[in-house]
Amino acid sequence: MKLFADPKPVRSKSFDASMSFHGSSVPVPGRKLLTLETKIILLVWVVVASSLFTTYILITNKVYEVVEEVMGKNAARIAQVVANSPAIVDSLSTNRHSPEIANWAILMGQVTKADFIVYDKQGTVRYRSSPNPLPEESHQEEDPRLLEARDYIFVQQVSQGYFLRSTSPILGTDGSLIGTVAVGISVDSASEALGESRFTVIFASYFGLILGMLGALFLAKNIKDTLFGLEPIAIARLLQERDAMLQSVREGIVAIDNTGNITLVNEEALRLLDMEGQREKLLAQPIESAVPHTRLLDVIKSNTAEYDQEEILNGTAVVMNRVPVTVAQNTVAAIATFRDRSEIKQMAEELTGVKNYVEALRSQTHDFMNKLHVIMGMVRLKCYDELMEYIARISSEQEEETDFVAQRIKDPVLAGFWIGKLSRARELGVYLRLHPDSFVPNLDNIDFTNDLVTLIGNLVDNAMEALQESPRKQVQLSLTHSDSQLFIEVQDSGAGIPYDLQETIFEKGFSTKSNNRGFGLALVKKVLERRNGLIKLDSNPVHGTNFTVTIPYKE
Repeated sequence: MKLFADPKPVRSKSFDASMSFHGSSVPVPGRKLLTLETKIILLVWVVVASSLFTTYILITNKVYEVVEEVMGKNAARIAQVVANSPAIVDSLSTNRHSPEIANWAILMGQVTKADFIVYDKQGTVRYRSSPNPLPEESHQEEDPRLLEARDYIFVQQVSQGYFLRSTSPILGTDGSLIGTVAVGISVDSASEALGESRFTVIFASYFGLILGMLGALFLAKNIKDTLFGLEPIAIARLLQERDAMLQSVREGIVAIDNTGNITLVNEEALRLLDMEGQREKLLAQPIESAVPHTRLLDVIKSNTAEYDQEEILNGTAVVMNRVPVTVAQNTVAAIATFRDRSEIKQMAEELTGVKNYVEALRSQTHDFMNKLHVIMGMVRLKCYDELMEYIARISSEQEEETDFVAQRIKDPVLAGFWIGKLSRARELGVYLRLHPDSFVPNLDNIDFTNDLVTLIGNLVDNAMEALQESPRKQVQLSLTHSDSQLFIEVQDSGAGIPYDLQETIFEKGFSTKSNNRGFGLALVKKVLERRNGLIKLDSNPVHGTNFTVTIPYKE
């Protein structure tokens, strides 16, 4: 095995400080989205306003119908009173015009505030309540209903608008038809009556809008407090990152609720159970019927955690941990994590990339917890404006960071590991950068991915440790591939490695730091030996240290 390649010019890369996902100076790109609070207020207000508007229309129409109906009944009563008047009956029966009856009709019109006309059986106007004739009243051809021996209530359109009319027959002493009374009321009167009630309806609508707005404000504040001030996009990002971390770990994870139904299962669990591609089938299924011998229901009943228990799951020997989930002193769920016992044995024999996974997850969790503590503190201080700015900034940074990595590292395990490394770098105050030209496909080989995690993790950790005393703390990773090879380059801005030590840094136990160190680069050497890879070292005090790795790989 050839560990060091022949000396060749090393492609140098300068650190581009214009693209960083770790500093506070990163601008927030894109359009400014509406906050959850604003969305809730707008939604509630629109719903309330729409409901009140619909109610207003319905009430207005109903009031108009009621007013029209009442006016029609009043017109009918007036028509019947006039038709049954003895003086009117006597005048039409004898065919005599009486000035006294004419004055009575005018007085009746003033009292009832209605216009009416008395026709004889030939359709001639005999008496009217108003000295001004109603429009188009002159003869019976206008409307045959005026001379029918029955009561009518109808709306009639004339040149001056719409009129509500009521007719009633005038019968002689022998029961024969001798005339007709027609009462007319302008429909505008109904509109005037409606206008009088409109103020009350509008006032009630405005009052309802105010109550709706206050309710929306209260609801929005309550939801924001429940979510610790996080916006939906931030929550979604946190869930995506959580899922990425769950899928990146080498332990199977299965969770159940207090009824015993499966609520979560990751890809490693499916692999160990030989149930790949059955995630959707397993979810919401009883744990004992899908995966027997987990004893998670016993953990829920006893509310006692169990660690490092050896079990046989679907024919695979695993080491399992079972932990109850307690909320408000009630056990609401249980989680089981398990690992192939043979893999654990291998881990006991030598250090592997799992250490890097654990460190990345710890750093990511620590980073999340710090941000959550900041958010909770700002909520308690009621610094809502600053809180919104902070959430928007970290949400944008997380989204940009994850999208940047996902576009260039297609393997989810390797991508999740790198995101965790970024959190570790922030803890150490190191500017860790993935070169924009990097690209790695989905490797679809978990063993090869584990070796990459070991190799990259140790090279990056070694670079970051070498920068602790350096004023410029910058580390850059470049990942490229061809049809048959994968290229890895790790460059730091440290003081370099002395030439006389460059041949010994890959020896197990060698370290310039302290005792019990020096295993990282030794593991890199071991991975390269197993994969027939090459590594080249270029280091000087001016440009720092550059490791270039070439590993055979075929897709």
